[in-house]
Amino acid sequence: MRRRLLLGVCATLAACGGDSSTPRAPVETVTISPNPIEVDVGSTVQLQVTLRDADGNELTDRAVTWSSTAEAIATVTAAGLVEGVAEGAANIQAASEGKSAEAATAVSRRATPQEAAGLLASLYNKDGSQTWGDAFFEGAYIWEVFDLADPAPEGTKFHWTHYTAGLRSSVGGRGRPALIGNILFAGGYAPGPGFAATSAAVLVDPNTYETTPLEMNEPRIYHTMTQLPPLRILLAGGFDGDAVTNTAEIFDDVTGQLTLTGSMASARGRHAAAPLADGRVLITGGLVPVGAGPVTIDVATTEIYDPAAGTFSPGPDMSVARFNHSAISLDDGRVLVLGGNQRSTAEVYDPVGNDFTPVGDMEVAHGLGHQAVKLADGRVLVVAGDAGTIQPSAIAEVFDPATDEFTRVGDLATPRMLHFAVLAAEGKVLVGGGQDDEGELLDSVEIFDPAAGTFSPAPALPAEATEPAVVFIPREE
Repeated sequence: MRRRLLLGVCATLAACGGDSSTPRAPVETVTISPNPIEVDVGSTVQLQVTLRDADGNELTDRAVTWSSTAEAIATVTAAGLVEGVAEGAANIQAASEGKSAEAATAVSRRATPQEAAGLLASLYNKDGSQTWGDAFFEGAYIWEVFDLADPAPEGTKFHWTHYTAGLRSSVGGRGRPALIGNILFAGGYAPGPGFAATSAAVLVDPNTYETTPLEMNEPRIYHTMTQLPPLRILLAGGFDGDAVTNTAEIFDDVTGQLTLTGSMASARGRHAAAPLADGRVLITGGLVPVGAGPVTIDVATTEIYDPAAGTFSPGPDMSVARFNHSAISLDDGRVLVLGGNQRSTAEVYDPVGNDFTPVGDMEVAHGLGHQAVKLADGRVLVVAGDAGTIQPSAIAEVFDPATDEFTRVGDLATPRMLHFAVLAAEGKVLVGGGQDDEGELLDSVEIFDPAAGTFSPAPALPAEATEPAVVFIPREE
């Protein structure tokens, strides 16, 4: 009888709420963040949900159900991970205990850098002034002019040569490309009596076009600038105004500093450089000094820079000596070395065998002031330049790594040397400026279509210009 009475009391207490646990407060509000959502096609965004009761207390032990109002546009997982499927708009919903919230979602197609073409170009005008051209492709190329020398010391105007390098690019949100890192224009010729190189450099934010003045450790002209991962650039050799230098330095975009690194075994100018797949850099040929005097000769020697050790080591010799040539990293890991003064030959460096192998010859020599650009499909376009007697040509050729052969394509409308050529929208190549076969500076621009193998006219530059430093960047518009 006593046992039965105790059970009855316990049952009564439980029924009366005499348990020590607190009743569950119901969900009153649901909040999603971020809200609204912007996501690219094929990209994802992780959403967070916050549940609160009527007193504003956060509730963390409740089930949440996610859903999309348009799964053909955007999907969402049970954990709140949203993925863009196609361009358009959708609402992402989160619900718990009869309460819900929606996040408006806009899905954009991720534009490639080529689809949102941009170009920073340093152009040396006839009157010696320095301009910065900016082009982008939205059905047509449009040019604007800026003063790149503005951050430099008052009264100086620099002749920025071909040597510039862009830091790695990435695609931003909202379907608009953006660039991670800055663009470095460094060194070149300072107009004035004699042959003067400058140690000045300008850092450009490609998203805002703000400029910051810098100083290299040495004056340089006709040096090389090569991308080093991550967000670094190797500047090697060149002329310091009086002689060729073997020094090298690293620009670090994180610190904004230029720091000397190991020196090359040989002083070199008008050489070429290309990054290897393992992060090292191949330095090829160029002009090297003979003895202690100003005399230089072209060489077939090469060096390889190891960024981990900060040192250069000898590489294998090329088949011939070269200067004013090009070195282009191919998609298969090899490096194509082509042309140079009075050179119509080409060869490839294989990092696996650490050797050079000759490939098919070009139809003509591509020397001083030619340009070589890797196309979107991995082939290489070689455009004009000195054909052997300081006479610009209009000839263009394409190298195919699958056959190791060159094929002549359509000619330029105008013979050129010291022009620019840069990969632009839709995989096409923008070619402009330079000087013609009469020594006149050019403002004309042409576009190469790889599919047709021909050049067509494009809007002219704002002014006649030559000796450009150009880098292709995606422009956010």
